[in-house]
Amino acid sequence: MLYITGITGHTGTWLLKRLIAENYQGPIKCVLRKNSDTTLIDQSKLNIEKVYGDLDDMNFLMESMKNVKTIVHISWIMHSPKIVEAAIANNVNWAILVHTTGRFSKYKSASEEYIKIEESLLTLKDKMKIKAVGKKSNYETLKSLINDVDLLINATPVGMYPVVNKTPISKDLLAEHLFVYDIIYNPLNTQLLKDASEIGCKTLNGIEMFINQGALAFEWWTGTKPNTNTMKKTIIEILETK
Repeated sequence: MLYITGITGHTGTWLLKRLIAENYQGPIKCVLRKNSDTTLIDQSKLNIEKVYGDLDDMNFLMESMKNVKTIVHISWIMHSPKIVEAAIANNVNWAILVHTTGRFSKYKSASEEYIKIEESLLTLKDKMKIKAVGKKSNYETLKSLINDVDLLINATPVGMYPVVNKTPISKDLLAEHLFVYDIIYNPLNTQLLKDASEIGCKTLNGIEMFINQGALAFEWWTGTKPNTNTMKKTIIEILETK
């Protein structure tokens, strides 16, 4: 079951429309407030169960998350710690938190609040079975961790233009079973992706993410849906000339 918070908001409405367009067949549970406008939900013809409650109420979260496999939490970031705690307790497979980049706000009080929440979530990483490594991790630790995962994502700028000969992970640490995703789009084929391809890994660069986040922002601001195929063709042509 898919569990969604904030579905009547701006981002939530976009997600609901996407689920409708793709004729999503699975069961969905939407957490709502008493005064929520459920018109689109009611007209969607999707298999949606509406539940009303307070996301700050741990008992409500525990009860409403029973048999849930995936959570998409779009509502207020302040609810995230309890959402994650309840998800862990209910053995939820995936919890996707959709929030703003408030930690980078120029307003210090807002930034500090976001940072505090995100750090509180990181303290739950052991319960979530997330493996985190830092600068002090040695070779054997990294090798062991990489051998134990299926997906490796580079979310750093290491390897991005103009320093294109750098890689965040040395080639000898990679393993053939990995799917390696580098969110960098310039260059299209980073040193990490070259190394991964050479040893037989499946790979993906960041061009699709770059295009689709831009397309979505354009649609939100202008009300016009851009042609992503044209965007991709143009961007690739520009990048390949560098």
